Amino acid sequence: MGRYTIGARVWVGITSGIALLLATWSLRDLGLTQSDLIAFAVLSICGGIAHGFPIRSIFDGASIRLTNVFIVAGAAVLPVGLVTLLPIAAITPDTIIKRRNPGALTRWSFNVSQTVIASLATSIFVRWASGAAQDDLLYLGALVVAALLFSAVQALMVGIVISLNSRIPLRQADTFTLPHLQGSVLMTMLGALVGGLWAARPVLLVLVLPLILLAYFLSKTAHLSYLAQVDAKTGLHNYRHFEHHLEEELRRSHRLGRPLSILFFDLDLLRNVNNTHGHLAGDKVLLALGRLLTQTLRKGDVIARFGGEEFVALLPGTDAEEAAHVAERVRQAVAEHPFEIEPGRVIHCTISAGVAACPDDATDVAGLIKQADLAMYRAKQTRNAVCRVRVLPPVPRVNMPPGQMAESPVKRVATPIRSALAPVALWVTVGAGLAVALASLLLVWRANAWLTVLPFMGLAGAAECIRERVFESGHEKITMSFTIAVTMAAVTVVPAGAPLASLTAALVHVFFVQHQRQVEKSVFNLANPTLAAGAAALTFSAIRTTAGPISPAYIAAAIAAVIAFHVVNFGLINVMISLHTGRRLRTLISDSGWYTPTKLFLGLTGAFLGSVYAVHGPVGVVMFVVPLVILRHSAGLYVKRTESAIAQLKSAKEEVEQAHFKKEETLRQLIETVAKIVDARDSAVLGHSQRVARYSVAMAQEMGLTPGELAVIHTAGLLHDMGKIAVPEAILNKPDRLTPEEYRLVKEHAAVGERILSEVAPLGDVARIVGEHHERWDGTGYPRGRAAGEISLGGRIMSVADTLDTILSDRPYARARDFDWALHEIDRCAGTQFDPEAVKALHRLVAERGPEFFGQPTRPAAKTEELVS
Repeated sequence: MGRYTIGARVWVGITSGIALLLATWSLRDLGLTQSDLIAFAVLSICGGIAHGFPIRSIFDGASIRLTNVFIVAGAAVLPVGLVTLLPIAAITPDTIIKRRNPGALTRWSFNVSQTVIASLATSIFVRWASGAAQDDLLYLGALVVAALLFSAVQALMVGIVISLNSRIPLRQADTFTLPHLQGSVLMTMLGALVGGLWAARPVLLVLVLPLILLAYFLSKTAHLSYLAQVDAKTGLHNYRHFEHHLEEELRRSHRLGRPLSILFFDLDLLRNVNNTHGHLAGDKVLLALGRLLTQTLRKGDVIARFGGEEFVALLPGTDAEEAAHVAERVRQAVAEHPFEIEPGRVIHCTISAGVAACPDDATDVAGLIKQADLAMYRAKQTRNAVCRVRVLPPVPRVNMPPGQMAESPVKRVATPIRSALAPVALWVTVGAGLAVALASLLLVWRANAWLTVLPFMGLAGAAECIRERVFESGHEKITMSFTIAVTMAAVTVVPAGAPLASLTAALVHVFFVQHQRQVEKSVFNLANPTLAAGAAALTFSAIRTTAGPISPAYIAAAIAAVIAFHVVNFGLINVMISLHTGRRLRTLISDSGWYTPTKLFLGLTGAFLGSVYAVHGPVGVVMFVVPLVILRHSAGLYVKRTESAIAQLKSAKEEVEQAHFKKEETLRQLIETVAKIVDARDSAVLGHSQRVARYSVAMAQEMGLTPGELAVIHTAGLLHDMGKIAVPEAILNKPDRLTPEEYRLVKEHAAVGERILSEVAPLGDVARIVGEHHERWDGTGYPRGRAAGEISLGGRIMSVADTLDTILSDRPYARARDFDWALHEIDRCAGTQFDPEAVKALHRLVAERGPEFFGQPTRPAAKTEELVS
């Protein structure tokens, strides 16, 4: 937040005054002990470090910081006086580092004050609700409620300053968005956890670090998943969010048979605002327009920024006529609204709107958007207007050159080769998994440990039912569950029962989640996690000593057990895929190894839960329930953000492809128009350019050229005579032989065409072919006298095609010849005027498609005349 408004400064002053009064009251009698000072020092240092790594909003608003973890912990365990000093100690170092930033002192004053107020309220509530006890359920409940109280007080106080400073309603402040509230509650709950563990056994905090780091990264991605759906410049939702809602509303519209409309808005002449008043003024206009649209449209409508100066609105349950009335109301509101670009200076703007409705204009997402977009562009022809859509045929894709076969979009997929070892590996795994399950069952039965094992089996089955999708595309689907956390907790509490817990989760997954019917997949998915849990239990039991759950040996055993579980589980899956598909094992491991850190983190979290259970029993485990549930939801938001990013990339790719197709189509039409204009100047050669292009492409196909090269040759064929625009029509249509000077002018057309086309960068290859289509194989051609390989292949091919059509067409200076005579003449000139390979390609073309392909009837032979080309 940069400069503060007067209202925001007043609120900062009020907050600071309240905090000062509370601090004076709290510091009247400290009564500190050595343990209080140690706790204060540790929490201050951790809070100061955490304060430098916030999860920031893209807007000028609130941020989420790990600082609150340690502030809330301090509120739970420190005396009231130190609770007041802790925010100062944690926040001040970062402020000193950034003291040169605008508003640093005001920001520090407010951050310290609101944190002091929230932490004192939390501390007082904990002491009032729980009394002196710090190891019972009452204390645990007081911590949970106090954490929620801290989040609520802080969200309200920060929301007020954002509202005053940004001049927006309080409910629209960033602190009240779901991702921010979720992240804030997660941090305060972790703070309550840290405080509870500190009060019970401080050494347990060593294992909290991985959980805090995981919470930080997942909260950050959860916050970004929300911001990924918001346009930073206007505060409206972005197009991806709009498209998601449109898909849902379309399904509802089809199901219920009710109408639906969308509006496309375009701010007229925004470039004039940017050029006249600057881009900052243009941004202010866009922001104000977004707010005006929100105020003018109805509460249930979905508004988003499409891009640039374009906005789009979804109107559920609205037919086309009503939508047009809504669009007209918006148009009038914008036309009458004064847009303030700087204090005391306003401008007026207008918008153009397009309307499309379902089912009248289209019934799918792409069709509706396209028709509304077309209507909006028609409205822009007059500006400050509203247009209904007129259903138009779809924009055609760029046509391939005549004679060219379009490549099939269906790619051949090689049939995977299944190794003979695949069934052996499968049934060895199944046998080993069955042996581990039976051994686990026998050990639990002998130890009579069912009361300990059964809760873990139930939790493992439940965890499998709440899997989160990590990625899904087509038939490929990757999911994540917290089953490994439950399994590793079982490994550390009752190692013998861990395979049974893992087997329970596998049974739920196979028969209730996936509904698998293939025997091989089912038995492997049952055996693999059971075997992995057995490996983890053996590893843990072998390394663990008789020392307590926080000893180095215990921690090492837990880490080794997590690694063993992942290696067996992950390794067997990749081995089976390799044996069934023939893919290299190393490649499979490399491609799927990105998931390893998350699995290890979850496994360590489970092992940590087991150690807490060993020390504090069920009460200690309950302290982790809320943070883990929030972590699970954060992971879900991360998945949504990933899907949103993938969808946006796909959408952007489709937009780029469509724009490319439109550009190609426009260029093709322009080229064909130019070719027709050139041919029209010479009435005797009407259609000559199209025929030369057609023959050239067909010959090039016979010579094995690529589709890209064929497209270049086709364009060059259409434009090969472009230089004739510099030749007077009297010379082009002269019925008599040309004089030497007139012939020199005609010969210049190849070089002139090349110079014109070379000015257009994408037509560089086309320009060279145009400039060389009158060069000769023996080097006696024009304009540069190039020979053989010095001439581009396209130029050599076009020389044959141009000559062939010239012979087959009536000209002012010569009558058309028959097809056989033309082929004979070209054969005679092979090796002197023409490339012999190009001539052979012409003969192959004739053999395959016949003379009819060239569109000229066979004519009787006439008196031989010298070829003029």
